[in-house]
Amino acid sequence: MPQLLSLYPLTLEQLPTPTTAELSTPGARTALDDLIAQLTREAKSLLSTLTDPSKRDSSPDPSVWKSGKTFNQFTIPTHSYSAHDPAGLVPDHEGRRWFARISKHPGANYDKWRSGLLLDHSENEVRYIELCTQAERLHSIVPNKLEVWTTQYHLAFPTSNRDFTFAILTSEQEAGAESSAARSFTVVSVPFHAPSRSGFVRAKYVSVEHVIQTQDGVKWVMATASDAAGLVPKFISDMAMPSKIAEDVPSFQSWILKQ
Repeated sequence: MPQLLSLYPLTLEQLPTPTTAELSTPGARTALDDLIAQLTREAKSLLSTLTDPSKRDSSPDPSVWKSGKTFNQFTIPTHSYSAHDPAGLVPDHEGRRWFARISKHPGANYDKWRSGLLLDHSENEVRYIELCTQAERLHSIVPNKLEVWTTQYHLAFPTSNRDFTFAILTSEQEAGAESSAARSFTVVSVPFHAPSRSGFVRAKYVSVEHVIQTQDGVKWVMATASDAAGLVPKFISDMAMPSKIAEDVPSFQSWILKQ
């Protein structure tokens, strides 16, 4: 099976709902099970280059990631990174580059972060990302685990509005289930093929978000590659990406503290 953690959109045919016979057969493995397992493995492989859950102060692998600017230095220091090799982490004929950010949040309540970033992930983006104005679930393949969503972004003139359609896979790890494991959860988003909508330019992104419970709060790791589409040059999009993904950190924290 080709690599799934990429900017190539999945199709509904690749996300078949298990049949009644498959669900009623103990131990039966479906094509969907294989897809979920592969996407999970690829996400874990990517995350392993950014953080080591068994080490309190682990850093990204310098052979994979180049350290960039630290944003929000006086509030929530958010460290940015870019992949050395544009094609080294994800197959993409356009050579889109991966970017990442890491932030630590002392005093953060893990369960509140779980409710904001794991549960109702896409719906909540509308609540803390100013430009995100609508989120709609298109398909529920495995309820609360693998779903297809679309989100809309209204941008300032002269930039055209954008929408994204993506499959989103969520999973969580309980403490002690593996050696040195802390509580954590992962949200993986990959592009999904769907008809375009009038008034929007269809952009796409692939991302992996990972939140780990630490001794004094949480650690938030996020990596993404994207294609803004439309008339936005690739180099302009790449220049803006580190600051754009860093903006979500104080926005989310400000929102979740009010919940």
